Amino acid sequence: MKEYEVYLDAGGILVGTRDCRVHIPNAYGDGITKVRVFDSKEEFEPYRGTKSNLEFVTTVCGNRIEIPDYDCPSKEPWFDGTVHDWTPIVTLDGCYAVYAHDGEIDFERWGDAREV
Repeated sequence: MKEYEVYLDAGGILVGTRDCRVHIPNAYGDGITKVRVFDSKEEFEPYRGTKSNLEFVTTVCGNRIEIPDYDCPSKEPWFDGTVHDWTPIVTLDGCYAVYAHDGEIDFERWGDAREV
């Protein structure tokens, strides 16, 4: 299992690419969200048993699924002059079940994108 942190101003993480992306809500709202990536169902099962409120959200499949460090990227400067561009913290490959709970999002790998 790998764990990452994403900062949210829109209450969910972005998943996809710079050109095509979807927003996945974290079941909590704005702030820092932990994102966990499990490489297999076998790795995820013991963890699942510790979370009584896991909510299945969606499935994502692809050869290049990027998750950026912020959910409102823009090339335009903000009011303070900073720029928050699309900056992936992890790139996934395969088919994943996505769960949300308590401001956290978990990805459970089901297999290769062409096999599932």
